Amino acid sequence: MSQDLSNLSPEQLAELQRQNCIFCKIIAGEIPSKKIYEDEKVLVILDINPGSEGHCLLLPKKHYQIMPQIPKDDLGHLFVTAKKISRTLLKALGLQGTSLFIANGAAAGQKAPHFMMHVIPRHRGDMLFSIPKNKVNREELVSVHEKLIQRFGGKKPAVKKPIATSEPKIVEVEKVEEIKDEDIKPETNEQNMEDEVDSVVEELSGHKDKKNKHSKANQPDIDKISKLFT
Repeated sequence: MSQDLSNLSPEQLAELQRQNCIFCKIIAGEIPSKKIYEDEKVLVILDINPGSEGHCLLLPKKHYQIMPQIPKDDLGHLFVTAKKISRTLLKALGLQGTSLFIANGAAAGQKAPHFMMHVIPRHRGDMLFSIPKNKVNREELVSVHEKLIQRFGGKKPAVKKPIATSEPKIVEVEKVEEIKDEDIKPETNEQNMEDEVDSVVEELSGHKDKKNKHSKANQPDIDKISKLFT
């Protein structure tokens, strides 16, 4: 007489699945296997129906049926182990690559009720995987993109508006009174320039004494300094 599963709690159902899981029996040593690697969380064995020579199965020792049930730490450890196994296969078998494959759910091809990761040795042109390339139009791509980013808590991308252009502003410049040549007094202009040169020299030399400003001993060569301003 078959057991009525409808009255079982999720915990009881999971325990029943574990008791009847072939891979849990392999992990417990009740069924023999070709072990490649083992630690406190993971068991790695050779697949008895390999896609290619050296095809390995990575099994978490705790019974999980699908990936969402696996805690982050255990899942991270599983991938770290996959990296180690992949590197070992590459060196030991002289491979050209490896494929990591997970069938997560029946629709994805999962046949056993125990989650596992496949590490499959690859050679160039072996044709083990042939994934069709389906074309998708822009509207479908945008629709899928919006569904996914909203599910991840993101915001719908804002539509960029075209930058508005405006007519350049005309800046009015005040009229400058024209200066005529006859308005310039050479004597005053020459004296002012000489005073400015003296001021610069005093500033650079550190001499601030105005009393000695026009003394011949401290007066610089105007011709030499004037070349700096021309």
